[in-house]
Amino acid sequence: MRNKPYVLLSIIILTVFAMHCGQSSGPTSPGIPAISQTGDATLTGSITASGANAVDFSQVMIGVQGTSLQTQADQQGNFHISHLPAGNLTVEVNVQNTVSNLALENVQSREEIKAQIAINDENTAQWCHMERYRKTESELQLEIRPPKWNTDWVNSPDEDTACFRVYGDSVADIDPESVVITCDESGLSIGWPDYEWELGGVYFKVFITQQAAIGLTPGAVRGEVYHFSVAFNVNGTPVESPLPGSIAIVGQKPENGEIIPFTVKISPKKWNIAWRETGGGQVTLQIRGTGFDLIDPDSILISYDGHIIEDFRTSFGGNHFSAKFSKGDAIGLIPDAKPGDRVEIAVYADVTGGDPIDTSYPVEIVGKKEKD
Repeated sequence: MRNKPYVLLSIIILTVFAMHCGQSSGPTSPGIPAISQTGDATLTGSITASGANAVDFSQVMIGVQGTSLQTQADQQGNFHISHLPAGNLTVEVNVQNTVSNLALENVQSREEIKAQIAINDENTAQWCHMERYRKTESELQLEIRPPKWNTDWVNSPDEDTACFRVYGDSVADIDPESVVITCDESGLSIGWPDYEWELGGVYFKVFITQQAAIGLTPGAVRGEVYHFSVAFNVNGTPVESPLPGSIAIVGQKPENGEIIPFTVKISPKKWNIAWRETGGGQVTLQIRGTGFDLIDPDSILISYDGHIIEDFRTSFGGNHFSAKFSKGDAIGLIPDAKPGDRVEIAVYADVTGGDPIDTSYPVEIVGKKEKD
C-alpha cells in the first residue's frame, strides 16, 4: 500500500486530462451558455500570418462561441459571419487544432465590424486591427409623385393616379389599411378603402386616382402650393408625427372674358358599400365654370332613382361651388348597390340669370362582394 499516494495522483492527473480533452474546440462547446442564435450584426475580416509560419488560410475556422455561427476562411484569408447577436461575444479561431479565444465586446444591433486577425508562429491568433460601424435606422420619409398636380385632373380616367410614397427602414411594418392622407389647407382626407397600396423594396406606396387627388384641393389655381400630412400605424401603433409633403398646382388659367362651361365632379368617384357601416368621411360635389358664383345653394338636388341627399353643406371657393355630404348618405342613395355597379348620380342647380344645371356624374361601386 506504499504506492497509494502515487495511484491517487495518477487518477487526479488522468481525470483533469480527460476533462480538458473532452472539451470541444468548436463554437458550441459544452458548458458554455448558449446565447441568441440570431442577430443583425456582421463580422468581416482577413487573416495574416507572421514570421516564417506557413498557414493554409482555407483550413482556418472562425466561429462564435455559444452559437452555431461558424465559417471557414478562403485561400486569401478572407471570412465573413452574418447574423451576429448583440452582446459580449467570444470569437474562436482554430488554426491546425490550436484554438484562440478573442473577445468581441458590446456588439450592437445592426453593427458592421471589420477586423484583421494575425497568426503567429505558434498558431495562436489575436486581433491586430478593427473598425466598427453601426448603421442607424433611417427615418421614414414621404415623396408625392408627381410633385405637380394639374387642375385638368378633374377629367382624368380612373387608371391615372397620384402616388404617396413612403421610404425608410420600417416600411414593411406599416399597417397598409391604416393610412390617412390629409390636405392641410382644405382639411379634406382620404383613408382606407379609398386607395390602393403596394409594398416593394424600400417603398410603401399609396395610390389614389387623380380625380380624388385634385378633389383634396378644391378651388386650386395654378401657382398655388398645397401641403399634405400622411398618418399611419407601424406595428399597430400610430406614428408620432404624420409625414409631411407638398405639391404645386399647374394648369391653364382662363383668359379674361372667356366663357368656361359648367363642369360637375363628384369625389371620390368610387363609392364603397362598407360606407353603410362606417359612414365617416365626406363626399364632395364640385361645380366649376363661368357663373358658378350665381348658383342658388338652396336649389341643389343630388339624387339617384328617387332617393335624394337631404343633408349637405355648401360653400363657394375661388373658382368653384361645392356641396359636401357624408359617405353614409352617399351610399344610401343606392340601397341595392353591389360591387361592380356603375350608376349615374343626378345633379341639379338653379343659376341666377341663366339656364339651370341639369346633368349627372358616373360613380363606381366597390367593396367586398357578399357571399351567397
